[in-house]
Amino acid sequence: MSEYNVGRNGSARCLLICKEGSLNMRTLGSDCESIFGFMASFPPRRDTLEVSVASILPQVDRLFIYLNGYDHVPGFLEHEKIVAVPAHDLEDLRDVGKLYCMPEAPQGFYLTLDDDIFYPANYSENLVAAAERYGRRAIVGVHGVILDQSDRRYFTRGRMVHCFWKELESDVPVNVVGTGTMCFHSSTISLKANGMPKGMLDIGVALAARQAMVPMVVVAREESWLQPLKVTGGTLYGEFCNNDEEHARLLESQPDWSILSP
Repeated sequence: MSEYNVGRNGSARCLLICKEGSLNMRTLGSDCESIFGFMASFPPRRDTLEVSVASILPQVDRLFIYLNGYDHVPGFLEHEKIVAVPAHDLEDLRDVGKLYCMPEAPQGFYLTLDDDIFYPANYSENLVAAAERYGRRAIVGVHGVILDQSDRRYFTRGRMVHCFWKELESDVPVNVVGTGTMCFHSSTISLKANGMPKGMLDIGVALAARQAMVPMVVVAREESWLQPLKVTGGTLYGEFCNNDEEHARLLESQPDWSILSP
């Protein structure tokens, strides 16, 4: 993995790394429908990151990883298909780091991923097939939330959560797709890190999708098709489940949360 000293211009940095790695449409296939993964992590998740990356790497043409709090690239990420960005001289973007390199990625199918999920071997093909099934007009995923229409608190008991490790018999339109299990075609919507709420990327993307009138759908799957990895330290859910005032403010910025039909 080559290192670059290009200051704090994230787009330029990712673009330079991609060029060095010969990332172009000719090398990735003439049909221009390659699959790209986008992930963010931080040092306490090093062990689960290694497992998660190993599960998804064979399924993507290139994997972009924003490493909050890292001053170097761990050895297990030194791979020709991985673009890893240590963020020691950049902003700590938390989960928003998933979008850091997205504006410079070629067109294709985009998977946003979590560092604490084990992805099955048929994950990307199934998600891409689902995106195609909806004519590339929808964002699809495995984890999703239907908001409580009577309460703008995000973690209200009235919301419906389709957890990624649980069975779902048929596809279901939702308000929010979890960005650890999300897939869409690059022509469907344009997402970038700038302006997204750190620690609340799921809501940020849901807002962008609702404003662009892009439906969100969670797909049918078997029980335990995706598996959570045991983590040490805190989680975003643990941090915000009893402190979701900012989530509520973001939700209230969008007056209509009726579910869009794909």
